Amino acid sequence: MHSHAQNAPVDALGGPALVAGAAVSVVRSEDARTLLDAACTVGGPDTALSLSRSDDPKHAAAGAAYLAAHPATTDDALNVLLHHQDAAVRRPAIDAYLARAEPERLRQLLDEYPREPGGYFYDVMAALDWHLYAQP
Repeated sequence: MHSHAQNAPVDALGGPALVAGAAVSVVRSEDARTLLDAACTVGGPDTALSLSRSDDPKHAAAGAAYLAAHPATTDDALNVLLHHQDAAVRRPAIDAYLARAEPERLRQLLDEYPREPGGYFYDVMAALDWHLYAQP
């Protein structure tokens, strides 16, 4: 017989417990990402936003990936991710914009992004430019 705790659904563990589990140094990288993804699923956008602000690059990338894939994530939230120091955080935000924004919004972002506080990153500019102008 299995104990109830072994069969407990992931959400019974709670997002914070999953995040803490991912931080343990004996957890393999791929398992840590699985725990972080589960924490985002359980905790939703609030947990993902918190992770995206983490100093730990793995936590930040997991939070950004969840936020970028979540349909309710606003352009303002994606813009914050576009200014993150880590390319693994910026890339999901770029992909989200390219997938859901109309060309006019992308042109506006290409124009406004380099002027926003915090500077800009070449990978964001290049992805927007290529998507708008270099595709056949």
